Parts: sequence; structure tokens; C-alpha cells
Amino acid sequence: MSIWRGSPAELPTSSAVEKDLGETVSRRRLLAMGAIGAMGMLAGCGHTSDSGVPPTAVATGGTRYFPSSDGSWQTVDPEAVGWRPEALETAVAYAGDRAATGVVILSGGRILVERSWGVAARSGRDVASVQKSVISVLVGIAQQAGHLRVDDPVSRWLGAGWSHAEPAQESKILIHHLLSMSSGLDNGLRYSSPPGTQWAYNTPAYSNLLPLFERATGASLTDFGQRALFGPIGMSSAGWTSRRPRAAAPDAGSTGLRLTPRDMARFGLLVLASGTWANGRNVCDADYLRTALSPSQPANPSYGWLWWLNGKPSHQLPGASPQPIDGPLVPNAPSDLVAALGALDQKIYVVPSLDLVVTRQGGPAGPRGEEVSSFDNAWWQTLMAAAPHR
Repeated sequence: MSIWRGSPAELPTSSAVEKDLGETVSRRRLLAMGAIGAMGMLAGCGHTSDSGVPPTAVATGGTRYFPSSDGSWQTVDPEAVGWRPEALETAVAYAGDRAATGVVILSGGRILVERSWGVAARSGRDVASVQKSVISVLVGIAQQAGHLRVDDPVSRWLGAGWSHAEPAQESKILIHHLLSMSSGLDNGLRYSSPPGTQWAYNTPAYSNLLPLFERATGASLTDFGQRALFGPIGMSSAGWTSRRPRAAAPDAGSTGLRLTPRDMARFGLLVLASGTWANGRNVCDADYLRTALSPSQPANPSYGWLWWLNGKPSHQLPGASPQPIDGPLVPNAPSDLVAALGALDQKIYVVPSLDLVVTRQGGPAGPRGEEVSSFDNAWWQTLMAAAPHR
């Protein structure tokens, strides 16, 4: 089952977004929380489809394939699924010429193209803020298992004084405010605005989700992640690491996540499949994912719960002024693209309308190396020149 996000004609106008989001965000949170009903512990909440066959039907008319845990992975001929081989090679070369160390592109779950430059792609690397989208999914798994609720106050799990806001202000900050970058705190964790009213890309505030998660689940990120996510979908090289002091930006956080391009592709495929894996096994609740991949607050409709969203009428960028920028996040990409983006141009793009997952690892691809960079739009221009016409 793919995540359908509507056609461009169905996107709301700028004037409608502020009104509609204010009315629907709470309803969407309740929908996500309603999935807590009958849940299992950790990854034991899965089920098996009636057919028991790993591939699943997809909107494109074919079947979606899930790679096995032994490392084998089916490939597909680009021409057989409508891609232009020469143009696709041009797109991959474009990434390679701009400091990429690894690229994996999946069509229907099968490898459309895979390329690596040097040995770094095979050993994995810290994927920077791509980890935020992984944490978003882990929060959904933890909620499904009954460990926490996204409407819990952060102070329930971290205790009073985790921020520098006044106690009454701090008590109103909920888990979903950290997921949506709308905590109302500045980078020094001081009170700036009421939670939920402003959007500001705030890694120091986000970083509180990591100890919160461990306290709520009673497990380390390493143990929970392996049992509930990395193990079930075969992310065999995934691992949490401690960053050296000031190894990245000063506000980058002390915990990193190492992934290979194939690990990233498996994670993107899980999201493409609405949280299910082979044989229909449920890994993360589909209702939660629909909410995570929807606008999370009125100020920046291009941001969900630690996921970037394309096709919206405006967007804001990390470190930029609070004034929205007219137009979608990546104009050259399909409007239904959602993305996990990290500094130095670490990328996981998921495009349901093309049944596509695209990953990129490497160094900075251009003069800007923030989570959203000029590389996104330039690369998607080359990719769409190779993509099937619809």
C-alpha cells in the first residue's frame, strides 16, 4: 500500500492552509493516537498477509518487492519500467560529480541503479539530520506499543527543568511539538513563543527526544532500534554513535546515526509501503505515518513530524528568517515527494506517485550544505528528465 498525497490540483491555496491546518492538526494527532488500541511489544506487533507472498500490489500496477535480510536484492532494468537509461546515467553522474559517495534508487522496491564512489558508501556514515526522520518512525513504533503518546508533556518523561523556560511555559510543550519543530523554544532552550504557534528548525530542542525516548521505552536507542526497526527490515549496518565534541555544527547534538545507502533505501521503502514490510508485517502504524507525513503546524506547511514535505504552497528553511518562502520545497520534484534530509546533503527521498525511493550520501554537493540545499532541486531536474512520463 503506497502513501497517496493527492494531485497538485488538490493542494490548498496559501490562504486556505493557515485556516485548514489550525482546524485539522489536532484531529490528525487524535487519529495517530487512536492506533494504540491493540498493540504488541516492540516489533512483535506484526501480522502476515493472507497470501504470505512478500511482494504487495502498488498503485503503479505492478508489485512491490522487499529485499531479504541476507543482503540479496533484486534489480530491475530501467527500460522495463519506463525509465530512460541514458538520462538516468546522466542523473547519477551528476550526483557523482558533486561529492556523492553512494546513490541507490529503487523502483517498486527493486534496485533501479546503485553506484558508489570510494569505500565510504559500503561502511556507512553519520547521516546527520536524516536521523530525525528515523526517530520520528521510532516514536510511532513506541506509541503503537503503548510506551508513550505524542500528546504527552515532555516533562512527564524528562522531569521539570529540562528547558530554560518557566515551569508553566515548559509544562505546555508536548512530544509532538518537538516532532514538529514548534516547541516555542530558541536554540538555548529559552522560551520564545507559545508551543505550536511558530516553526523554527531547532536541533537542541529536538535532541531531548532521544533521552525521552529511552526513558519512555525503558530501552536504549540501540536495543529498541535494532529490535523494532533495523532488524525487522534488514538495516544490518545501522548503529547509533557518539559524536566527538564539535565534530559537526555546535548545535548538531551528541548522538549520530550511521547508515549505508542501502540502509537508507530500506528505511525509505518502509515509509513508501506505509510502515509494512514483507508478508504484510506491520512495523510502524500507517495512521501515525500519514500524520507524520502531513503538515504539522500552520507556520511551515512543508514540515511534518521530522519529515520534509514537497508540493506545499510555501516553506521555511533551517536558519532562515521566519518569513515563509512562496512555492514548494523542491519545485522540480514530484509534488508528493517526502524527504529525510541531513547536513552535507545526506538524502532519502520517497515518491509514492513513482513508487520510488532515492538515497544519496557523501560530502556537500554545493555551496550550501544544510538539510535543504540547492542540490535537491538541481538533481531532481536531472532525475525527472529520466523518469517515466505519466
